[in-house]
Amino acid sequence: MAAACRCGAVLLCCGALLCAFRLYGRARSRFGVQLPVRTVLQNPELPNGCEAASLAALLNYKGVPADKLDLAYGYIPRGDIEETTDGRTGPDPELAYAGDPAGGTGGERLSGGAGLGPACGG
Repeated sequence: MAAACRCGAVLLCCGALLCAFRLYGRARSRFGVQLPVRTVLQNPELPNGCEAASLAALLNYKGVPADKLDLAYGYIPRGDIEETTDGRTGPDPELAYAGDPAGGTGGERLSGGAGLGPACGG
């Protein structure tokens, strides 16, 4: 008798789980947004350049040919990070990317935003 109860409980749990997955699938297909964006990998060229890789993926999706290296070095303003007696200083992240996206000093958030506003027209 106890084995039958356990079996029934397992079947009931499996049924509830199946219903939950079906409901989740319906809700996701109805309310979720999935875009056919082609992946632009930041590595190996830009280990600290996710901003340029993400922007390239978005622009390519919208039909604008874009290369992550062209964006990183031709369009996104950059500034150096310096060691001072007060610590590390760098450019205003609202205005420029801090460091080198391809080197060991890049993408370091000192404060504020990501530095893509002016490069993206905003």
